[in-house]
Amino acid sequence: MMEFLNQALEALTPYLIEVITLAVVIVVVPQLKALMKQFGIKQFIENEKEIVMDAMYFAERVFKHLDGKQKWNMAKAKAVEKAKKAGLKIKEEDIDDIIDTFVEEFDFDWDES
Repeated sequence: MMEFLNQALEALTPYLIEVITLAVVIVVVPQLKALMKQFGIKQFIENEKEIVMDAMYFAERVFKHLDGKQKWNMAKAKAVEKAKKAGLKIKEEDIDDIIDTFVEEFDFDWDES
């Protein structure tokens, strides 16, 4: 009898693992989505973009006389400042990437740094 149970368990183990994995995915993924929404991950990303875009428009308006690279640097400095004031921890590399994306996407006439 014991041998039969061991053989049955061995035969069913791969299926049990699949069922458990599927159950975890079905239960955990919605919970993760809810947590991300609760903690505002999407909102954080939107705030990052908004801060950088505001800084870019600020640099464009205030520093019209500067060349593109200088405006780029001024926008980055302003974005870092605004992020700190807002209590957001944004990596400078992320700010660089967002500025580069916006320069291309919105056709800012700035040199890339």
